Formats: sequence, structure tokens, C-alpha cells
Amino acid sequence: MGKRVGRSIATGLGVGVLLLVVVGGAGAGEPVAAKVGDTQIGVDEVVVQQAKFPGRSRRQVLDLLIARELLRLEGQSQGLGKDPQLAAELAQYEFQTLLQLIQDREAGAVQISEGEVEQLYREWGSGEEVRASHILCTTEEEAKAVLAQLQGGASFVELAKEHSVHKLSSLVGGEMGYMRKDLLMPEFREQVWAMKTGEIYPQPLKTRLGFHVVKLTDHHKLAVDSLRSTLQDELRQRRHQNLRATLGAALRDTLDFGWQSQVALQLIGREKATATAVDSATTIAGWRGGSLSVAEYLKRSRIYGVRNSLADTAQARKAGEQLTLDDVLVAAARYRHYDRESGVRRKLRAKQSEIYAQELYARQAGAQEVPSDSLLRAFYGQHREFFQLPPGVKVREILVDDPRLADSLRAQILAGADMGTLASQYTRRRWARGTAGELGVLTLQTPGYGDLIPQAFAAEPGKLQGPLQQGGFFALYLVEERVPPRQATFEEAKSGVVERLQEEAMDRYISQLRVKYARKIRVDEQALGE
Repeated sequence: MGKRVGRSIATGLGVGVLLLVVVGGAGAGEPVAAKVGDTQIGVDEVVVQQAKFPGRSRRQVLDLLIARELLRLEGQSQGLGKDPQLAAELAQYEFQTLLQLIQDREAGAVQISEGEVEQLYREWGSGEEVRASHILCTTEEEAKAVLAQLQGGASFVELAKEHSVHKLSSLVGGEMGYMRKDLLMPEFREQVWAMKTGEIYPQPLKTRLGFHVVKLTDHHKLAVDSLRSTLQDELRQRRHQNLRATLGAALRDTLDFGWQSQVALQLIGREKATATAVDSATTIAGWRGGSLSVAEYLKRSRIYGVRNSLADTAQARKAGEQLTLDDVLVAAARYRHYDRESGVRRKLRAKQSEIYAQELYARQAGAQEVPSDSLLRAFYGQHREFFQLPPGVKVREILVDDPRLADSLRAQILAGADMGTLASQYTRRRWARGTAGELGVLTLQTPGYGDLIPQAFAAEPGKLQGPLQQGGFFALYLVEERVPPRQATFEEAKSGVVERLQEEAMDRYISQLRVKYARKIRVDEQALGE
């Protein structure tokens, strides 16, 4: 392979840079640039990763790949694989990887005809939409008081910001955006649709959420070409769901799917019941490679908003088949040994490296002594150029791993549910649960968010976006504020100064790992080509 190496990597590594690289192993027949333990790093992989780091040589990029693999080895050495939370995160990634793989291979590509586009266009009202704003009040008296202020000449936008209990729309002056008729809440659908542009409905409109003061700001009709992309996306989603259902029906037979009708019979009327210990131990459905407990059935029914799932045993079985579709698809993928394929194993190894890198970075950062304020100020003064604030966007996000859950959460938010509360409960970014989904200010250089950042920069502030598919995950997000570029003050940069010092400590830690695992590292300089 070549000589052993033990030289340290370049400074300024940081976990953010590490998480941009992917250690996936060398493909069959690919020249091998380095070997770390039992992992081979291919030359082609180095070249691909180099595109993420303009100005860095192949050797510098290879050092990054080696560093990340060293963290995986160290994570194994420290027994991170036995950590239940980390193991669950890796298992979920494997689940989503296999689910995507079997769908891509066996559900087939979706083709949309022009006739289907035109038919859906007609179903959606031939492009007719209204744009409305509202102020949601808890009581009718509060809504009438708001109406009185509007009649006196008060600003609708300012009153919405001050009084509306619908937090999402209140941020943008009550704006609800353009909606088709079928997307309006049924309680006030006809009244709003009949309003004239600029009109404020003369009395509060009552819904299950409270009392709405509504203003219509536009009523227009879009040509089919203006909606073509949206119509095609909707049709693809519908077709994809149908293909999934057809595939699932065939696979349930293959995997001997069994449904316990007698168990389901005992659940009628328990839609809102709290699961018991008996529910956790009782199986309502089973198949080769998996099963569904009553407790999980009740939980999924609530999360995914499955209606009338316990009205009778036939409805219960239909819901059960819907709620276990992903499980059955993944079980079939394992039955076909997709999980043993080299490509899948490489992806899992790369994800394991990412998880271990994050955990070891957090442990190293936590083990450091808290630097004094004087040290932080001195570092800031010597390196002010590091702490220029580029333009950014302040983003709140909910990241989930199921498109049905993403759609359900979107509907809840648009209906008035608090996005932060839902983010605290559902987002897959563990650390963001403590911030109610608040990601902070993201810049175009912020690593780890994929397509979210460029789309967030292009998004309208205050308007819910998504679901945006990111690998096997789905993101709902809201741009709360645009932030202009400027020099950071010390207080603003303080956390960044701490992070910079932690990154330098991480560099030293990586250097120690290179010494520790020197005998496991081999680099082929000739194959690398530099």
C-alpha cells in the first residue's frame, strides 16, 4: 500500500468541516489512496470530496477523510456503539436508506402526462385563489374590539402583530398567503370566498380555533402554466403513494402479514386512550421480520392523524396496513438482502463516522475547562477577522423522517398550532428540541444543512416552507428574519470564540489519534497523484 504516516492534519478542522466529508470506502476497482483500519479510501472519493473545499489539495482533503475515520475507530474503542441513543440514530438512518432503496428499485419512476396536469388544474378550481389575512382572537368580544379599531382606521398589520394568537401569521401581519377554496377552513370558506378585494368581513368568523377577523387582499386566477410545477409535484406525490401501496400489498403476502382481528375488536372506542403496559406487550399485526404492538398502533394513529382507525375492525386493519407500510417495505428490503450490499454498507459506515464525530466532539468540548473571559477577549482581539458576520437568515425548522408526519405537522401549523411547540416534540435534530426548532442564524457557509440554506435565502420571511426532502428526511422551515452582514461584537462573537478554541482543541485531539492509530494508517502517495 505504501509507507505509514503520522503527520498531523492542518489546523482549523472543527466538527463542521468534518461533517462535510464522507468516508464511504473505495468502490470495486477504484485506486486506493489510503487505508485506515479496515476502511479503504478511494482516490475517486478524494476527488469528489475535494470539490467541497476549494483551494485545498488532494492530500489536505485526504487528511480530513482520515481524521473522520480515526474518530470512527476511536468511537468503537470507547464503546459508542452500545449507546442506545446513538444506536437508535444509526438504526433510523439504515431504515430510511433501505426504504428509499426498495422504493426506487421496485416502485419505479413516476411519469406525469399533460392530461393529468390539466385534470388536476380543473379539480383545484382552474387556478382561482384568494389571498387573505386574519387576526385570531380567543373570544368574540376581543374580535369585536379589534373590528372596532379597524373601523376607526387602525392598521390591520399592526393589530395582527399585537393581538393575533396565531403566532405564525401574526409575525407577518396576519398574512395567510394565497389559497384555493378547498384549503380555506370549512367554517368560513364560503364567506371568505364571496368577499371583495380589500374588504374586511363585518363580524368575527367562528372556527374551532377561535374567532377570526378576516381581510381579503386579492382574488385572482392563475393560468395552468403558472401552476404546472406545483401540479406536477402533487401528481408525483399521489402516484408515488399509489405505487407504494401497490408494492406494499404484494409484499404483505410475501412476508406473511398477519392481522389480529380479535385484538382490534377490543380497541373500538379507544382512539384517545393512553396505552397501557398490556398494550405494549400485545401484538396487533405481525410479518416476517417485524410486528406492531397495540401501544405503537395507538401512538402512530395519533401522530399521523389516521381518522376513524378504531371505528370497526375493517377500518382498524386498513389503518394498520397504512401505518406499517414503511416497516413492511424495509422488512422486504432485508429479505432481499439489500442491507448486505456494499453500497448500503458504505453509507452506514459513513453515517456511523458522522455520529461518532459529533459525539466525540461534544465530549471533548465538554471536557475542556471553561476559558476565562479575559482569554476569550484576548483571542477575539487577535483574530477579529474570524468574526465577521456574513448575511444570514434566522430559521426555525422541524426535521422528521416520515413524509406523512411532515404533511400532518404542516397542516397543524397552518391551522394555528405553535411551530416551536411541535418542533420541541418532533424534530430529529436532538439539540434543536431545546430551542423549539430555532437553528439560529444560518449563512451560506454554514455546514450540515444541505439544500435548506440556499432555499431559505430565497424564501419569503414569515411564510412556512416545505416539506423539503433532504436525503431520507423532510424539513418544514420558516425564515423568521434576514440578517445583514457586519463585524461581530465580542458578545456576539463570544460563543464563536469558544467554538474556535474548541476546534483547536479538536485538532490536537485528532493529532493524538493519529499517533495512537499510526500503525493502522497507510497512504499511497503515488496513487493519490500529488
